[in-house]
Amino acid sequence: MISTINIKNIGIIDDLSIDLNQGLNVLTGETGAGKTLIIDSLRNNIRRKVFKRNDKKR
Repeated sequence: MISTINIKNIGIIDDLSIDLNQGLNVLTGETGAGKTLIIDSLRNNIRRKVFKRNDKKR
């Protein structure tokens, strides 16, 4: 389970730490606030970990 997201120097985000709770977590905010940057950063990090794991299996 992911409990914390830390993002630095991506788009408009200089330094951000988000603590997640069990269950449903919702991101809300104005247009241009960085919601998509948070989701994209999380997705890219998960992909990177999956590819590293697959490379070790080869």
